[in-house]
Amino acid sequence: MLKVEEWLLIRDLYSQGFSDNEIARQTGYARGTVRKYLNKKTAPDLQKHPPKPGKLDPYKPYIQKKINTEPVKNGSRPSSEIKNIQSKSC
Repeated sequence: MLKVEEWLLIRDLYSQGFSDNEIARQTGYARGTVRKYLNKKTAPDLQKHPPKPGKLDPYKPYIQKKINTEPVKNGSRPSSEIKNIQSKSC
């Protein structure tokens, strides 16, 4: 997905008389990409993707509870406890 500035650059080069092949060479985009965005009448919209779930998401309430009740100097104890929970659930 091109940024609005890149789309404007492609359209500006085209209005200056450059061919789509020359624009592709100058910008580094494929000719098909240049043609696609030359045919668009409006600027491309940025699509936001939802965040991916993390591996520790199922254990976050447990970890937070442990941190609040028993401060730990390093993460070895919660880590080993989570590994034990994982092995029991499999």
